Amino acid sequence: MPPDVRDQVKLVCKVVGNRVTLSECRPYYNDPSSWSEMPIAQFEYSASAKVWSLYAYDRNDKRKSYSKGPLEQLIQEVDKDATGIFWG
Repeated sequence: MPPDVRDQVKLVCKVVGNRVTLSECRPYYNDPSSWSEMPIAQFEYSASAKVWSLYAYDRNDKRKSYSKGPLEQLIQEVDKDATGIFWG
């Protein structure tokens, strides 16, 4: 994250079980001391299938299946965001 926007946007990763959720956090307009958190993507590992799944979130925070593959490849898909589904 560029230094000049670190007080405006943060990226947070949370690990719970076999899921890693990437969220974007921003301060509330009317209360900059509190931050909102919006999920961007979720990576989920299936031990039985030995594969990672990538999910995107819609505007209602509903999780939608996006792709499967190696974790590194899925991270690159989120970073590149060819369809605009993750970063707009």
